[in-house]
Amino acid sequence: MVSASQIRNELAFYLAGIISLDDFQDWVVLRTWNVSNSGSKAAEVLTFAIEESLSEYTSEHIPENELRKELDLILRADTRSVQISYSPQAIWSSKPNLSFTASRTSVLAVAAPV
Repeated sequence: MVSASQIRNELAFYLAGIISLDDFQDWVVLRTWNVSNSGSKAAEVLTFAIEESLSEYTSEHIPENELRKELDLILRADTRSVQISYSPQAIWSSKPNLSFTASRTSVLAVAAPV
């Protein structure tokens, strides 16, 4: 299974010009097609961010120089995942108010009592 560090390494190779965009895309397709089974939420979030940028590029919404900028931001982003467990109703004065914030480079989940 692919890890977030392996994905970051391959992305760094592309951005450094060590491998071509075609080679990077081939690697991503081959190594991350089942990333949801990897057990690594960080690898999953990273893969989906990369795939979104690649999709914008291949559909000609952005040129390659813009793709490189987006991928560089993804590479430099701190990818973290959090798991929020259900807390018994007795702890909360009422139902918990859950809010989620997401961006291309980070995902944050926050639970707060009402």
